[in-house]
Formats: sequence, C-alpha cells, structure tokens
Amino acid sequence: MREKRLLYFVLGVMAVVSTGAVTNQIAPLAPASGVALGDTGIRFPDGTEQTTAATDAGSAARNSFSASCRAFTIGGGGSCRFPAVPAGKIMVVEFVSADVEFAESTIPGTLGGVELWVEYALGGSDQVHTLVHHYQYKDSAEYDRYKTSQPIRLYVDQQTTLTAVINDTVDHLNGTFWITGHYVDMVP
Repeated sequence: MREKRLLYFVLGVMAVVSTGAVTNQIAPLAPASGVALGDTGIRFPDGTEQTTAATDAGSAARNSFSASCRAFTIGGGGSCRFPAVPAGKIMVVEFVSADVEFAESTIPGTLGGVELWVEYALGGSDQVHTLVHHYQYKDSAEYDRYKTSQPIRLYVDQQTTLTAVINDTVDHLNGTFWITGHYVDMVP
C-alpha cells in the first residue's frame, strides 16, 4: 500500500511539472462593485480616490515613542518631567514602569507613606493617576527597592507634559520612570 501511494505521488509530481500547471502568478481580482486600488488610495466607480483609507502614516506603529525620566531628592519627594507632546498630536501612554530606591523606610519592606503617581493634562483639565507599587528587596547598599510595571491608557494633550511624582517623607530617594505608547494626530 505504501509503495502504491509513493508511485501515485511521483506520477502526480511528474504530471504537474511536465504540463506546467503550477504558476507563481496571482491574477488581480476585479470586484463587481467597481472599487479598485488606485495609485494613491481606493478608487471608486465615479473616479474619486480616498487616500486616508490606504495610508498608515497615523498608525501607532509609525508614531510610537519610549521615554524615561529620573527623579532624585534628599527628603521631601521628587518628580521628573517627560518631553512635551508635539503640537497637533495626542500622546497615548500604554505602559508605565518605575524602579525606586529609598534610603530608609519607617518599617522595613514598606513605603511608610510614600506614593507614586503621574500628572498630565487631558482636555485642558489636570489629571492624576496613582501607580500601584510593590516592595522587591533590600539591595547591597541597604536601600529598599520598589517597582511598578503596569499597562495603562492615558491620553495627554498636545504641547503639555507628563510628570512622574514620588511623594515621600524619607531621607533619600532615587527613581527612574519609563513610559511607552504612541502619538495620534488630532482631528482638525
């Protein structure tokens, strides 16, 4: 039975190769509606072309960003500011991470009243989003390390900034914040 299958396979391959039945050309499909892909977009039966449907210039992949900022202070909290959002764009922040170290805490392994948040403007109104953070470990220099990493969806107005804030009552802190996301064109 196995030999029979192999023979049929070989005969089939030889038949296809000898007749040239396999080609690498794909014929273009002409839809019955008369809508076709033109040079700059989608061409309609009346001759007009829609260019916005065929462009990806405003896609998240073309307008992505990644930024970081560092906050350092000796007592009383600290903040850092990310670069301003370009004119005509809205910044969509999709992910926020932070790594913060403190010289001391009121209770080992706790933040003792320390908070992490981001401030930004949306529709001309000030917004605040608190970041959930977790104790990780005490490093070799005896600093308590806290981290956050969370998906998020923040919309930041054009020509404004996103600020990361650490509010604390401890003697020394050092923190780095990272954000990723994309820019969206504002509707005229």
